[in-house]
Amino acid sequence: MKKVGHRATCMTISLAGLYYKMAGQEELDAFLAAPERYVAPLAPRQLPPPEMLPTRLRIGDPTKASLHLRGYCAVSFVDGDRRYEALVPGISEFAAEYRGRLYHFESEEKVDKFMRWASITVCFITTTNCKETLPH
Repeated sequence: MKKVGHRATCMTISLAGLYYKMAGQEELDAFLAAPERYVAPLAPRQLPPPEMLPTRLRIGDPTKASLHLRGYCAVSFVDGDRRYEALVPGISEFAAEYRGRLYHFESEEKVDKFMRWASITVCFITTTNCKETLPH
């Protein structure tokens, strides 16, 4: 097991030929202390299949997904308690596809947050009774 040292991957661990990206230092420390707790077969939950995970898109990547929220940043909207004032135009440079929809974001930070918390973010956009909380 080794830490990967690039700035964009500073919270990434290489273990048995696979890479695991951590949300923060606390998660990284917990993983390093007992990696067997977080990878199969002892992991408490299985990862969703690849088609159920968000996909980061780069400019020019082909997609059949329809633009969601008219291109406004989903994370800014949720972070702003879904108020009109929280609608911020997204930028096509910061895009992700999730469950057949294309999302634009206002910054790299926002698209990274969406990649970690896509299902919770979408839950907050589509319903008023989401039982999860979005970390800040």
